[in-house]
Amino acid sequence: MNKMQCDLTNVLFTIFVFILILTVSPIQAQLANSAWPMFKHEEKHSGNSPYVGPGKNTLKWKFPLIDGAINESPTIGQDGTIYICNGGVILAINKDGSLKWKNEVHPGGDGGSSVAISYDGTIYAPFYRSLYALNANGTLKWKYQSDSEVAVNPTLGKNGILYVGSGIDLLAIQPDGTLLWKYRVGEEVRLSPAIGQDGTIYVRGREDYLIALTPEGTERWILNLGSTESHTYMSPVIGPDGTLYTFGKTELTEEYNTWYSTVLFAINPNGTVKWIFKDIAPVSVHMTPSVDKNGTIYVGRNEGISAVSQAGVLQWTFGLLPGDTISNSSPAIDVNGNIYFGTWGNHLYALNQDGILKWIFEARNNIDSSPAIGENGTVFFGSWDGYLYAVGESDISTKTTTTIIPTINLLLLKQNGR
Repeated sequence: MNKMQCDLTNVLFTIFVFILILTVSPIQAQLANSAWPMFKHEEKHSGNSPYVGPGKNTLKWKFPLIDGAINESPTIGQDGTIYICNGGVILAINKDGSLKWKNEVHPGGDGGSSVAISYDGTIYAPFYRSLYALNANGTLKWKYQSDSEVAVNPTLGKNGILYVGSGIDLLAIQPDGTLLWKYRVGEEVRLSPAIGQDGTIYVRGREDYLIALTPEGTERWILNLGSTESHTYMSPVIGPDGTLYTFGKTELTEEYNTWYSTVLFAINPNGTVKWIFKDIAPVSVHMTPSVDKNGTIYVGRNEGISAVSQAGVLQWTFGLLPGDTISNSSPAIDVNGNIYFGTWGNHLYALNQDGILKWIFEARNNIDSSPAIGENGTVFFGSWDGYLYAVGESDISTKTTTTIIPTINLLLLKQNGR
């Protein structure tokens, strides 16, 4: 073999190896490069968007869904398609509000959870005791059958592994739908796990335990935080410095009275407690907190939402309209620090990073769905009135909601102490 033939052989071999690496690489199963590919935007569950949210409460469109009460949160694919689970059906909605496709994976069943979307467009959705993977066109790719209910928003890691709770276990599912490992948490896992920069998986039981696991499923540490609530929906979230935020039980004392209450805990990546924030007890165990790019934590309480600094200091508290209470709707934060969240009381709020009201949108029923911010200045969310809403500035529709009168704005600012 002459030198030219040898060089050509080496080149062809290098190309073959490169193609082989691409073929077996988990990149196809990694999170989609889209505006909002899974619950709380990414595996840290920060709730941060790289895009600007809507500056006005203009209704672009609303899409009627199957089940009347919508608790599920929408996600967004790379082409701008909006995905939501509802009534045992996965729906894909075009950017203009028209139906793209639907797949009745579990007809007549409960709503389901938020879907996670991978880089190759695969859609992962849990229903009842199964985890479904759909192709981008809505056809079934595979189905994983579990022994217990899979009713948790799935988290897709950078390693291509999907992490989801099933009964009292955390499952790690490979991109081909096979089980990689199972970890026994010991209490019901109804909360979406968060993943740190180093690949550590943080899973919270519905009651007491926060557990850190290696990517291989071995236990790094376990922390018993306790809880005064046995049915919490607050998933752990991770700040920009790696600090974890979740709820826990602590003793409070005022004069001669002592009691236990649910408060916000900041946990170091090694499992030690960094600080406990007691100024707004009890915190809502329904709203999962969000953390902005500066480390400010937004946490709910029954009558409002508060901003807490990375050092555990209260920055401001925003009071809701009379009759409104904090729901399961976790805040979405746009690139400018504006905050969007829904309430039990029909309203979606938009605040700036200083806690000043920008606008309010009124639906016809409660908003339990966590909003998702699209790349075109639109926020998407569901309501108990049976609709998926798209709100933002657009030329698609000129229909707007009723304008909030200035006296209400002034009232809310007074509640803010401003």
